[in-house]
Amino acid sequence: MNRFLNYLWYVFLILGILSLILNSAFLFLIGAIHMIIFCVIVIYYEKKKAKRWGYALYLVFLICISFIFMT
Repeated sequence: MNRFLNYLWYVFLILGILSLILNSAFLFLIGAIHMIIFCVIVIYYEKKKAKRWGYALYLVFLICISFIFMT
């Protein structure tokens, strides 16, 4: 679990740095939305002791967002 969380924090950090370099509010908005959704899902499912469901829902959310932005 810790590796997965660390990996995602690094992804968010890179998105934040890219948004500053490119001066892109779009990247910043995507990073902020993902951060909020990730925290809500993981905290909710950690309280229920069902971490796998939290990660699965988050991955489904990422896939849906990817398809929305690709079209």
